[in-house]
Amino acid sequence: MPREIEAKLKLDDVAGLRRRLADVGAVRLGCETLRDDYLDTADRRLLAADHGMRIRTGERAVLTYKAPRRKGRFKTREELEVGVDDPAVLLELLTSVGFQVIFSYEKRRETWRLDACEVMVDELPALGFFVEIEGAAEEAVAKVIERLSLSEHPVIQHSYPHLILEHIRESSPESTSLFFS
Repeated sequence: MPREIEAKLKLDDVAGLRRRLADVGAVRLGCETLRDDYLDTADRRLLAADHGMRIRTGERAVLTYKAPRRKGRFKTREELEVGVDDPAVLLELLTSVGFQVIFSYEKRRETWRLDACEVMVDELPALGFFVEIEGAAEEAVAKVIERLSLSEHPVIQHSYPHLILEHIRESSPESTSLFFS
């Protein structure tokens, strides 16, 4: 199973990060708005065991399963993804066997390639800007953090779903989504 190693940091200066990315020779791969629909059983069995399953739609659609996090300096977990031709049919299939969408959210993502890593500049409604740096090894991720002068920013161990659910509980407990207006 492929492994995802990522560092997530809160951003205060998005324009400054974009300048640093350009200055160090990062290649901008694109920008898109993504929608993530997280699924679980009615008793939240996946969430309780630190598993995740989502359908992500954007320029392409994928079904992703995330295994529980491993201990380490950065967030590390095994991840399986498969392309989806018709996310609506997949959602119908999954709900037919007992899964349900427990929450949904959007993010705007700008993706760059730097060294052996992908650098994603994400904007989430109500939460602001973050940068995620993903690579095949912790050393590669740490090197990119240093090259982008982000070492002073604390690494956030929580996932976007955790941050979003926390925000929803505090601001509008009846809600199950977080979208741009």
